[in-house]
Amino acid sequence: MSGTESAGIEMRVREAQDATSKNGEVPDAAPPPPSPQAPAPTSASPPPVPAGEDQAGSKLPDLPPAKRLFSETILKDPRSHGAVKALRALAPDDRIEQLCNIEAMEQIHRLRPSRRPDFIIAYAIKPPALSGAVFTADGAAFHDRKHWVRMRYRCGVSPDHAKVTQFAFAIGEDIAADQWSSYSLPTEDGASD
Repeated sequence: MSGTESAGIEMRVREAQDATSKNGEVPDAAPPPPSPQAPAPTSASPPPVPAGEDQAGSKLPDLPPAKRLFSETILKDPRSHGAVKALRALAPDDRIEQLCNIEAMEQIHRLRPSRRPDFIIAYAIKPPALSGAVFTADGAAFHDRKHWVRMRYRCGVSPDHAKVTQFAFAIGEDIAADQWSSYSLPTEDGASD
């Protein structure tokens, strides 16, 4: 999927998130009930993913699991209709990545309200991995106004790739502007590479 398609989906969702945040219409949603096809979750939280290093050698924090999930509620909002339609048109792997990026944007904002992520690149620093219905992005970056910030996340989705069922993430450090081109991160004027 091109960065333009990805940005379009994420921007439509960001607009819906902004509108619902201002109106208070998106409650802190509880994790969705288990799918009849999926095994019931245990009462224990999944263990955090161990810390690691990215390609630049920076230490990455553990991945604590999210207590609540938000993407399903956001995508049910009528203002997300265009994003939902665009998601359905994607190949399954791309749909999983975008669904997880939508969850990541809201998780970041809920954890740190001063952050306003508007775009995530799951492969910015290190290629992501997809194993079954679990997408892991250990080398992701998100854009927040005039900054790119390192992050990691692990995201599980339902068998039909329609909703996020588990999410764990950690926010890292800002990426220095002089490193953006080495990670092919777009600059403020939209250029990359």
